[in-house]
Amino acid sequence: MRNMRNMRNMRNIRNMRNMRNMRNIRNMRNIRNVRNMRNMRNIRNMRNIRNVRNMRNMRNVRNVRNDMRNMRNIRNMRNMRNIRNVRNMRNMRNIRNMRNVRNMRNMRNIRNMRNMRNIRNMRNMRNIRNMRNIRHMRNMRNMRNIRNMRNIRNVRNMRNMRNMRNIRNMRNVRNMRNMRNIRNMRNIRNMRNIRNVRNMRNIRNMRNIRNMRNIRNMRNVRNMRK
Repeated sequence: MRNMRNMRNMRNIRNMRNMRNMRNIRNMRNIRNVRNMRNMRNIRNMRNIRNVRNMRNMRNVRNVRNDMRNMRNIRNMRNMRNIRNVRNMRNMRNIRNMRNVRNMRNMRNIRNMRNMRNIRNMRNMRNIRNMRNIRHMRNMRNMRNIRNMRNIRNVRNMRNMRNMRNIRNMRNVRNMRNMRNIRNMRNIRNMRNIRNVRNMRNIRNMRNIRNMRNIRNMRNVRNMRK
């Protein structure tokens, strides 16, 4: 994990490897099997940490209990709960309230992420706020400024979704695969500044879509009903 700042509410973290340059981490509890953590500063209230190996350059650690060795330079990590099997987390800044996140890379400015389970291979996601109940999201790259996404389940193989910025208030989206044959998308409001959306085919029954502005470069969009 490289370049992670302002991470709060991290609990029950297991199998975390390759964590470097983590600052502002507070209240880390129940951390097991943490390997290769370097450049961590100012970590407070870390309890129940087991099997921590190769943690170097950690300074200003307060209230560290239960087997913390060789941890230097960790700062301000607060209240991260139920994070298991987090590997190769790099370039993550300003992440708060992240639970059950797996294999997330290059995520910056993420706030208020709750109940995220089974998220794999998420790269280059910036400015994501208020994402709740997101399950089974794989292969999502280059998504920026996504706010208020709730109740998204079973999202698989979302590829060719690049350069999506400023998406707000997306709720109740289920079973989205390959961005094709998407039906029954209702109550989607406040979608603004969506650019470079490709390979969206056979979209039916899109109702109650309000405030869609600044949509550019939408290719292969067929069968869109009002």
